[in-house]
Amino acid sequence: MELGAYNITYIPRTAIKGQVLADFINEVPVGTKHVEACSLVGEEDPKGWTLYTDGASSQKGVGASLVLIDPYGTKYTYAIRLTFPSTNNEAEYEALLAGIKIAQKMKVQALDVKVDSKLVACQMTGKFVASNEWMAKYLAKAKE
Repeated sequence: MELGAYNITYIPRTAIKGQVLADFINEVPVGTKHVEACSLVGEEDPKGWTLYTDGASSQKGVGASLVLIDPYGTKYTYAIRLTFPSTNNEAEYEALLAGIKIAQKMKVQALDVKVDSKLVACQMTGKFVASNEWMAKYLAKAKE
C-alpha cells in the first residue's frame, strides 16, 4: 500500500528454481570433471539423523511428505501421492513408513522421528492403543 503512492508495483518472480539450475549449467564449463569436496566414508556421525513426517487426506487426494535431515544439516525432502483412499491417520503412518524405509536404504544407524500426529506418536510410545485392525497393522509395521 505504501509503495502504491510512488507507482511501484510488486511482481513476484516465477520459476526461480528452474532459473538457478539454468544459471548453474551455464556457469559450469563443458568437460569439467566431478570433484568430491568431502567424503563421509569412515567418519562417525556427530549425532543421529532426524525425520519429520506429515500426512493428509482430503476429497482431492491423499498425500504424505517427509524431510530427512542428516547430522550435518543437509535436508532430503520427499513428497508422496497415495493412490488409494485413506484417512488422515493412515496417511500419517504412510509418511512415517516411507521415511523409515528411505532411512534404512541410506543405512542410517540412529534416527530421531518427529511426527505431527498425536495419535501416531502416542501409539508408537504405547500411550494409546490401536483401535482398529488397520491402525494395528500400521503400528506393527512401524515398530518392526
